[in-house]
Amino acid sequence: MQIQNFSSKSKIGFIGTGSVGGSLALSLYKKNYPIVAVASKHNTSAYKLSQKIPNCKAYKSLNKVLEKSEIIFITTTDDEIESIVSSLKWQPGKAVIHCSGAASINILKHASAQNASVGTFHPLQVFASIEKGIESLPGTTFVIEGDPIIKNYLKDIAFNLEGSHIFLKPEDKILYHISGVMLGGLLTTFAATTAQIWDKIGLSRKDGIESLSHMMKQVSINLKTLGIPAAVAGPYARGDIGTVKKHLEEIHNKYPQILALYCELALCAIPFAEEKGSINKETRNEIYQIILKYKKLSF
Repeated sequence: MQIQNFSSKSKIGFIGTGSVGGSLALSLYKKNYPIVAVASKHNTSAYKLSQKIPNCKAYKSLNKVLEKSEIIFITTTDDEIESIVSSLKWQPGKAVIHCSGAASINILKHASAQNASVGTFHPLQVFASIEKGIESLPGTTFVIEGDPIIKNYLKDIAFNLEGSHIFLKPEDKILYHISGVMLGGLLTTFAATTAQIWDKIGLSRKDGIESLSHMMKQVSINLKTLGIPAAVAGPYARGDIGTVKKHLEEIHNKYPQILALYCELALCAIPFAEEKGSINKETRNEIYQIILKYKKLSF
């Protein structure tokens, strides 16, 4: 096998040119990695991406991407990866790397059975667009699987993209991805839901996001600098029973759609408050019972 030749000079192709693929391809090009071939389900996005990268060509044929490249990054939807890999004829000296957070290296077994090198490279980041994706990559953690040579190659990419890296075992990928989705996509949904409360106080959710986003930044800073549970704050961490009651009653009366969500998050907050040592057992039990009472009302 020729895997020892993989380096920053190895020719790279991308199958999938959406937000993730486009962000990685353009970012790698800016770091002098040779991006030579791209393809997508709808050729328009591949063509647009190729126009931004000199000496890169968009192909309709996936086999052409494989032919022109030494290393193929697959950045399609998770459900498409295995069928794409299985449709191509691999060989020693080629490598395939998928960028799914939930799928493990095991879905690349068709390529590894043909003696191609395989790996995974998942950026722990939210990609809403190519432009925002490129901006967000510095500082991102990249999760890597693969044989030792591929791991080193991908570790170097993470470093060159100004990020960090971790290695995971295949059996840990789904739980890892759940954590990313909860703090990425679902956090966005949570923020949007929270901002809609401002619709009920004579303002708008846009006003809410503009004001609340600054606090979200500080939450991130506190978590990073103080850690858990020290960064945990709010009425549950303080044991402020009166405020807890006011919150639950107001939500029940004016915004019952989010009562179940609020109750579940509040229940999750209590153990961290206990760990922090900011509430005693008596206060903990009283708050817990109040939340459970309103949780029943949410069904």
